[in-house]
Amino acid sequence: MIRWIFPLLLITPLIEIALFIYVGGQIGLLWTLAVVVLTAVVGSFLLSRHGQAVWQRFVNRSASGEFPARELFDAVCLGIAAGLLLTPGFFTDAVGFALILPPVRAVLFRELSKRMVTGAAGSMSPGGGSAFYASYGSGASRPSGATPGRIIDGESEDVTGQ
Repeated sequence: MIRWIFPLLLITPLIEIALFIYVGGQIGLLWTLAVVVLTAVVGSFLLSRHGQAVWQRFVNRSASGEFPARELFDAVCLGIAAGLLLTPGFFTDAVGFALILPPVRAVLFRELSKRMVTGAAGSMSPGGGSAFYASYGSGASRPSGATPGRIIDGESEDVTGQ
């Protein structure tokens, strides 16, 4: 994912310049500038509405005790969309408007979730336990009570500093 950032930063301005020249040649300079300003205004309005809806879902999910992963992802997408829509250009506006659409965000969230699960599964040892347990090797024993795939949740408190 990170390897795509640098090429995107190089290619995006070239695409924007080409689109400005093409659209400007078709409809004229003033209409081109008007469309760019109009997309920023419409985008701001849509972001406000969608942002409020995402915030409400975030509050509701948090209040019910669930982790609002989808809502956090939507908020990040809307933040990126805001930046893209405020950047003058047709390509960035198209991507920004796409990120505002809930079905597009749903597909992106599903794909990112798959990649995260696949990446997490890839870090597991062949025996089903975590990489931590894999370090014990075949001849060594695991810590007492430790089984592959078992998750132990707990809390701790540092009492040495008192």
